[in-house]
Amino acid sequence: MKKSIFVFAFLLNALSFIFGKDISAISGEMKSAYKSGFYPGVVKFADEILQLDNNSVFSNEALFFKGESLFRMGMINDALSVLSKSEDIYKNNQKRLSEIYYWKARCYSVLDDSKNALDYYYKSLKNTSGNQKYYEALYFCAQELQKVGEYKQAVLLYENILANGSKYSQSEYEKSLLNFFEVCYL
Repeated sequence: MKKSIFVFAFLLNALSFIFGKDISAISGEMKSAYKSGFYPGVVKFADEILQLDNNSVFSNEALFFKGESLFRMGMINDALSVLSKSEDIYKNNQKRLSEIYYWKARCYSVLDDSKNALDYYYKSLKNTSGNQKYYEALYFCAQELQKVGEYKQAVLLYENILANGSKYSQSEYEKSLLNFFEVCYL
């Protein structure tokens, strides 16, 4: 009797694996692809999750990861579209919303839309403090301010970056230091 129950359970598991993946397993694969930097895989798995169940707990996260991954793959307009959908879903989650604002700012920056880029950097900075995304937003916001000629504001951000040097890579810190001196003398 126990043997037949075991065989039945094994066959049921095998059939579910062959004919359909569990959405939580796909989510795990998506996160693994994300952590390894395989962004086309992230988009593929996110699309699978969204196709299986657009209203699941996993679909919100899939939409966000898809938006960021599309940005990293250089598909900026697609990333903006997906991140905008994700923004509507996460309107009550300040941490995730801040990350969405950050990625939308990065998209607008690549598209040379400094006004929208700065708006979203400010929104991101307003909703976070002290975490790594805050420092990344500060870094890119300072560069965007410098690009549009807002030197006094850029100096303030560069001062903050230089004061928190351990939060940045060596190349980011060095670039900020050079930009700080450049902005100070303009």
